[in-house]
Amino acid sequence: LLADGTGHGLPAAISVLPVLALFYRMTRQNRPIREMVAEINQQLRESVPIGRFVAATIVCLNEVSLDGEIWVGGTPEAYLLDRWGKPGQIFPSENLALGIVDSKDLDCQPKRFQWGRENQLLICSDGLYEASNRQGEQFGAKGMLSAIANASPAERFECIRQALEKHLEGESATDDVSLMLIDCP
Repeated sequence: LLADGTGHGLPAAISVLPVLALFYRMTRQNRPIREMVAEINQQLRESVPIGRFVAATIVCLNEVSLDGEIWVGGTPEAYLLDRWGKPGQIFPSENLALGIVDSKDLDCQPKRFQWGRENQLLICSDGLYEASNRQGEQFGAKGMLSAIANASPAERFECIRQALEKHLEGESATDDVSLMLIDCP
């Protein structure tokens, strides 16, 4: 789970707390992603003020069958990277963030995918894409993907971190930056 609450600081963190509690409970119960999405969404609709929502990506990987499911709502697209760091599959954000509409109006069905050995799943928050340098240029998907081109899976996180640091030219990003690289065994 990558969850990104609206806003900054404590208000954003408070919006994410119900998401984490439900996610961990439902994971222990081995609930499918579609049920997690519906339940978390409904909890947010009932508990957070209007105008607050949580962008999220939820993934489930099956190490035996080498397949998985992913649901992307409000976060940037996710990438299934091949062994050379090239996107083999892109999972666009086709869903609203959680907490905006009623669960009956939300597409809770995840996308299924297969992976090969040495693949990696890349998930990030919008803060990575929107990180702007002094000229106002955003880091974007282009900056991220060029940073990992031809990098080994073990080096990719550090490559992105260094490329972002160079892009920001010593400044801080204006939004939180979250990045997950998940090894597909």
